[in-house]
Amino acid sequence: MGLYDRRSLADLKRLEYAADHTSERMAGRDGAWLQPRFSVVARDTVESIERLALTDPSHTRRAWLEAKSRLKRLR
Repeated sequence: MGLYDRRSLADLKRLEYAADHTSERMAGRDGAWLQPRFSVVARDTVESIERLALTDPSHTRRAWLEAKSRLKRLR
């Protein structure tokens, strides 16, 4: 799911989806219902994928990604 808000998430839960996978470029958490996945886009290179998908983000980037995801769930 690309764009989502609390209403669309509630609808999916009501329909008893086992999980929802977003297109947010961040790591998921084991057992979480809302699971981001790392989407590869046209501007990516081998180096950018290695840097963004295969290494842990800095604390600042992780906090930013988490905050962005939480805001989407509140809309």
